Amino acid sequence: MSWDIAAVATAGVITRPFKWPEAVWAVTGALLLVVLGLLPITQALQAAAKGVDVYLFLFGMMVLSEVGRREGGRAGILWLTLQSAGQNGTGARNTDSCCTRYGRMRGVNACQRGSAPSFARCAAR
Repeated sequence: MSWDIAAVATAGVITRPFKWPEAVWAVTGALLLVVLGLLPITQALQAAAKGVDVYLFLFGMMVLSEVGRREGGRAGILWLTLQSAGQNGTGARNTDSCCTRYGRMRGVNACQRGSAPSFARCAAR
């Protein structure tokens, strides 16, 4: 029965039936395991306490995502892409790599289309 509850809770988190938030499915599954006596409450609390670093990380990612959404996150994503592309070993910017990654984010080939003025400004730096 434990596996059934875990499977339904996991499926609910992934598919979000009734447009209910993921947390509803996850918490309901955890509570059912405890209430039905399939998981001792002390063990459930210990498991929850072990995940504090993960919870804080996820909280930080959600805050950053919301700030990016409100403040125009595309500029931040572009900056990170350019930083991850780095140098090409000769000291020159690896613009081909930047262009390819930027194009993937935009769903187009930005180099061929030349339709990315913000990319051109950043790659020229």
